Amino acid sequence: MQIPRHLPDANRLSVLAAVILLAYALTRFVNIPPREISFQLPGVFVEYTLDFQTIVSVLVAALAAALATLQAARPRRSEP
Repeated sequence: MQIPRHLPDANRLSVLAAVILLAYALTRFVNIPPREISFQLPGVFVEYTLDFQTIVSVLVAALAAALATLQAARPRRSEP
């Protein structure tokens, strides 16, 4: 009786980790001025500073979630 493996493929996981670390490392070398985003709701004034590091953090989180979903959805190969 074989026990099913529920661990992700090490090669795919290492590529994902490398892409995430590379994205965070490159934010130190890219300098984009921050933007002020502000809007007013009834009774509330919202102001937020959007900088490059925030954008990269959101994109990396979306990338990690998308790749985790794709890896979980792919069919498993039968082991010999």
